[in-house]
Amino acid sequence: MPTSALLQNTDFSPSAIRKTTSYQNIMAIEPYLKQLEDESEEQLIKILTQQDTNGWSIGMAIVRWRDTTTTQKYLQLLENAFENEKLTSKQFTMILTQQNTDGSFIGMFIASRQNKATIQQYLQLLENTFKNGKLTSEQLTTILMQQNEKGWSVGMSITTMKNGAIIRQYLQLLENMLENGKLTSEQFTTILTQENIFGLSVGILIAAHQDKTATQQYRQLLETALMNEKLTSEQLTTILTQKDKDDVSVETLLIYQDTKQYEILKNINLFMKTTEKFSSLLEFKKAIKQLENLFLQKYPVFKNSQKYFLNNKIKNLMSDLNSRISDRKTEKYFFEFLKNIPNSSLFYTSALISRLKFETLDSATLNTISFKLDELAKTHFDYDEGQRALADYYIGLLSQKKRELTSHELLQFLIHAQRCTPPHVMLDGAYGMLKDYFNAKTEEGARSSHESLLTTAENFPPQDNESKSDILLKKVLKNLVSLLSNNLFALKRLEGILNLHNEDALLDFYLERVLFHASETEKSSKNISNFFKLVTLPLHPTNKSRKIQITPEQCQELENLSSLNKPYNDAKESVATLIDEFNKGKITEAELFTELRNNIKEKSSDYLQVACNERSEITGNSYF
Repeated sequence: MPTSALLQNTDFSPSAIRKTTSYQNIMAIEPYLKQLEDESEEQLIKILTQQDTNGWSIGMAIVRWRDTTTTQKYLQLLENAFENEKLTSKQFTMILTQQNTDGSFIGMFIASRQNKATIQQYLQLLENTFKNGKLTSEQLTTILMQQNEKGWSVGMSITTMKNGAIIRQYLQLLENMLENGKLTSEQFTTILTQENIFGLSVGILIAAHQDKTATQQYRQLLETALMNEKLTSEQLTTILTQKDKDDVSVETLLIYQDTKQYEILKNINLFMKTTEKFSSLLEFKKAIKQLENLFLQKYPVFKNSQKYFLNNKIKNLMSDLNSRISDRKTEKYFFEFLKNIPNSSLFYTSALISRLKFETLDSATLNTISFKLDELAKTHFDYDEGQRALADYYIGLLSQKKRELTSHELLQFLIHAQRCTPPHVMLDGAYGMLKDYFNAKTEEGARSSHESLLTTAENFPPQDNESKSDILLKKVLKNLVSLLSNNLFALKRLEGILNLHNEDALLDFYLERVLFHASETEKSSKNISNFFKLVTLPLHPTNKSRKIQITPEQCQELENLSSLNKPYNDAKESVATLIDEFNKGKITEAELFTELRNNIKEKSSDYLQVACNERSEITGNSYF
């Protein structure tokens, strides 16, 4: 029978569709749905919401049949009509939540009768509606929390299935809605704990009937919600202590699945419970005691992300305590508490960082804290914050003591500031300060160069009018700080040279570190010059005391510095020739340094911009 005739001769009322046993009539539903797309808004909503005497709508009748194609076409019709504003959010919600006399509704039919692909399409439909903001929080929660006469919700039906992909999608939908503010913590808790007449809930069904992968995702959902403060410790406790009719709790079931991981969740929850009560402790010493208990408690093995979260909470608590200090006695009590935190504590680094933020430290204590934070691995959860706190402490001396920074303090700031990710906002300005300090020939000149920046310590002005020699000096200083940041003895030598304010001495020291300390140079640079890939310089036995085994890494900085004053290729050849002559014994170390220093110091630079660009290309960084 032609489609047009079939459409004319078929009854598409909810009752007729529900009762039909004709395969031909079921197949006619698909073109009928296509025809509905052209109906007016009034006619479309009338057809889609019409219910028979038993409460069946056309949608319920369609999804009752396990015909995947037809059901998916129906869901697509709803989504298109909603997107094209033929359905309002209220009408869309009503269609999905209408119930028949048995209490069943579209979502329940889909979750209990349809295949994986159709259930996933339904969940994606809900995801799309909240992402585009077309449904309110109340409308979405109405759809998700709706229960039939036996108390089953869509979520409960889904979590009885042994299908990991669908359960993951459902839990991800809940997480996304929670993170985007479409679910309140109360609504989220209700969805997970509402029970059917058999005493089952979403949480119980996942914990009791799903595999380790599904329960792990569920536990992670709870942990993430707690750590993002989308769930209170009290609400999480309600979820975990819920029991089925056999008096078995979700907590017991999760412990059975993975004891270690549950212990982590439990400890984070206890931690959060303590911190939530912290602000209500008005007496300072009681608050300190509460904090001390957190510091001294033994914790399970947390992941880095969990350690980072917990330590940030602790730092916030310590900031809160510090803000309550009202007298010297209380201050002393607080600082003594921080000082006595054992290094075995999970929050030891937080105590060190807090001391940098709140105390004025003597040099010995500052050096000790610096050593402890510097020895942290770069992958440590507090490495970056520790380096930033050290940098902030040193630069804070400007406004704190209203005096110039010493060369030692400037170098310490620069070392820690460039280790930060992203680099400290005052890094380049501090290099300008170090350059000005070095250029100042007298202590009075050095003092004035620092005092001029006291008022702008939080936002150093750009130094666009620097001379070429100043740019060169900053470049040398940056390279030296990078080379020597982990070498305390060499840094001490650099401090002494900076205090001499002697450019030749500084350049000679720089050349010595580059040419005769290969390991430092190799660590500071991983890039290779194309020129030195092609050139191998011979070593000759005539200079037995010190020889230079030239490497691409060693030459890289010298090439760029020398090329400030001559064409880049000429600079490469000049560096190579001088080092070759030194290795052959034709020139002494002093003569080598003098020649290289003169190459670098020549003021007639037509190639400054070329060299700067070349430097950027080689390292991927811009110094200027």
